[in-house]
Amino acid sequence: MAETISHVVNRFVIDSEDTFDDVRQRYESLVPTIDFAELAEVIATGDLARVQQYTAEHAPHSFVNFWVLDPMPMMRLAGNQQRAITYMMGNNVIAETMFRHDPASSCTHRYGPRSTKTPSAARTSASTSHQANSPALAMPA
Repeated sequence: MAETISHVVNRFVIDSEDTFDDVRQRYESLVPTIDFAELAEVIATGDLARVQQYTAEHAPHSFVNFWVLDPMPMMRLAGNQQRAITYMMGNNVIAETMFRHDPASSCTHRYGPRSTKTPSAARTSASTSHQANSPALAMPA
């Protein structure tokens, strides 16, 4: 049996005078990509303290990238020239504390800079589930 559940998502949009490449580079420097296979190995040890330590060491600003989607090959094929990229970001330790209260919260946050019609500026957006226990998305200065 299938069920449809309404799910509210908030999208934060930040305009920037920086280029798409500059916004992307800044984001990737602040939210590094984690080696998911390595994280899975640490989790497989069954040592929660070790997982927490590993995550803290790899998430200097509390978040890591788990996955990246570059839709541009398909978008260009269809004639689109604006640029975009999507990251699946979050923190597995924070996610566990949210999961305790609501297993549906296990969806991590998406973040993706995209270019605007002006080639010299970029617009970034972050989508996050509307949940009381969701961590705030912040990009340190």
